[in-house]
Amino acid sequence: MTDRPDDTALASQPAPLPLARLLATDGPLEQALQQTRMGRHHTQRTELLHRNLTDLARRLRAVVLPATGTIPGAEPQAAPTDTEAWDQFALDFTMHPDHADQVLLYALAWWSGQDDRAARLLENAVERYCCHAADYDRVLGDFLPQNLRGWGHELVADHAFRHGSHASAAEDWAPFLRRLDERRQQPLLGLSTGLSGLDQALGGLRGLTLLAGGAGVGKTSLALHLALATLRQQPQLGILFYSLDMPRRVVYERLLCAQADVTYRELLATSWAADVHKRLGQAEQELFEHALPRLRVLERASLPPPEELNARVLLRHRQELEAVTPLNQVLWVVDYLQLLELPTDSATAVDLDQRRIGLLQAAQAASRLVAGGAEDVLLVLSEVRKGEPGRAELGLVDLMGSSRLGYSADAVLLLEADATRAATTDTAPLHLRIAKARDGMARQVIPLHFDYTRYRFREPGTRQPASPQPARHTAAASFRRSSRTARTPSAASSSLNLLAGGPPESV
Repeated sequence: MTDRPDDTALASQPAPLPLARLLATDGPLEQALQQTRMGRHHTQRTELLHRNLTDLARRLRAVVLPATGTIPGAEPQAAPTDTEAWDQFALDFTMHPDHADQVLLYALAWWSGQDDRAARLLENAVERYCCHAADYDRVLGDFLPQNLRGWGHELVADHAFRHGSHASAAEDWAPFLRRLDERRQQPLLGLSTGLSGLDQALGGLRGLTLLAGGAGVGKTSLALHLALATLRQQPQLGILFYSLDMPRRVVYERLLCAQADVTYRELLATSWAADVHKRLGQAEQELFEHALPRLRVLERASLPPPEELNARVLLRHRQELEAVTPLNQVLWVVDYLQLLELPTDSATAVDLDQRRIGLLQAAQAASRLVAGGAEDVLLVLSEVRKGEPGRAELGLVDLMGSSRLGYSADAVLLLEADATRAATTDTAPLHLRIAKARDGMARQVIPLHFDYTRYRFREPGTRQPASPQPARHTAAASFRRSSRTARTPSAASSSLNLLAGGPPESV
């Protein structure tokens, strides 16, 4: 980082411009920037601006800093003749910085040693600098602190990398290496699924993953399991769950059963036993702590008519979720692909499937441009063809519509019953076959136990998946809203009484 000059080095003696004029958003700096954008760069004007800025930095060091005690042990110094103007500027500088160019304010704060103010101004300064980095470099030159220029140029390069606007791969290389280094530091390249075998084989969910299987085998329940696991692991992840096959109510019921470890029959019972009531109350809080604020479930009725459905509509769903909770990445779950309605025209079923995948990938690509964070991930459920005589196991050719669907995916997961293991009263043995694996993924078969009464999955030899710790703060909940009464963590399940038909049985 460039060393700050001492007062002697800063003590050039230009004819100072009035403060208001020098700092105004339409002042000399903005005029110089505009001239530069039009290809008219005036060296003398720039030198005069530099002299005025240098003088301003000197005055700030001499007047503002001792007054605020920023420099330890500094003795009060005689103020310049325009003391009132400087005092007013010091107040404005602290409380109302919007009247001045943000890049200029940051540079002045940094050069005059006001590190706390500089830290507060840095984010806005970088944002402004990135919009016109080359112009600021030419006009302000070395007056720009090196940390601002370095960070700004990285962000400008990253922005161009995301938008594909670099003229050559050489310009792409630095942001590419930064991304590579970031990925190498991560335990998984993608989103953790909560299933260790699947995480080891895939490196986490990433890109486009197809999950296919026969009717009733548990595809939706597995998708919900994966979605809930990713939310627990990624605090800035959001989920858009397009439930095109079942009502939103059913999705919520399954989530609650899985989180509370209660059966569907127990959830819908006319009265709840005390232990069921307690688990449901705790599950409600856990869902609010780890999942519900970052989850949006959309039914078929939430989508526009087929002729109006496009990537912009899907992207708007993402932006609406991001508006209510901070996100840097989204997992898009579509259940299931063949129910995503598009105009039929004269397209065949195969063509429609390709267009559906193209629509989702277009939304995913657009999200890279607006999000600026990690790349969004697609988990798309699909049907398979009905069983044929002699078929021993599912393969890519069994994907509904066309096997070409598999070509678009980074991974294809095929879920089916495992005939080699015995089922129990409430558990079905399944295996998840990784039929396609790209970029370091491994083709494997992951054995699973599916508790279809509680909509839970686990791997053989492991215990039931542990639920997250209860929420540490009071959770706002749908049950509470229905009762119109407040709830505290010490009475976690009180709002569930309305659905249970009264208080739980005494223990």
